[in-house]
Amino acid sequence: MYSAISKAKTAFFVGLMLFGLVNEARSQEQVTKSSDSVARKSSVEEKFDREKAFADFKKLMSNSVLVGNFTIVGKEKKDLTPEEYRIAEVKKLDKGDYWSFKVRIKYMKYNVNVVVPLQVKWAGNTPVITVDGDEITGLGKFDARVVIHENKYSGTWSHGKTHGHLFGTIKRAEPEKKKGSAKSSDKK
Repeated sequence: MYSAISKAKTAFFVGLMLFGLVNEARSQEQVTKSSDSVARKSSVEEKFDREKAFADFKKLMSNSVLVGNFTIVGKEKKDLTPEEYRIAEVKKLDKGDYWSFKVRIKYMKYNVNVVVPLQVKWAGNTPVITVDGDEITGLGKFDARVVIHENKYSGTWSHGKTHGHLFGTIKRAEPEKKKGSAKSSDKK
């Protein structure tokens, strides 16, 4: 009887030890994977060249046209509403993450030229135009997050209680055709 109880205890303790060793090995493996992940992230961050990213962003966005559509949540319809942002110039400002956008905005009944300072945050090497309750002359206050990636844009927006999605492509701007003496900053 002593030997059967002794064998059971021994087997139980050996099992606990093996369980502990396996868990320790798994923990070490997770730490190693976590360290590798951090190392990879650091490698990505090291690859992010701020000056090059800023220059590439300026080149992509200056003299461009963002042509796409926007939606309004709760007012879904079959045909999307077109929008166009004709950006003449983008340049980095000295203040924080702010960039100056010289842009002509066309959507619905609006057609305005504005120069507006907007934040550009970076998600890794991807620029995100960030609007936090900023006033856009002639249009009002907006909030938005617009991701720019490979000649495309996509994001969310809100204007008061109205909000939705926006998306489209980024193209090189062609010279605009002048129309008589009408001001391009007037509402249609």
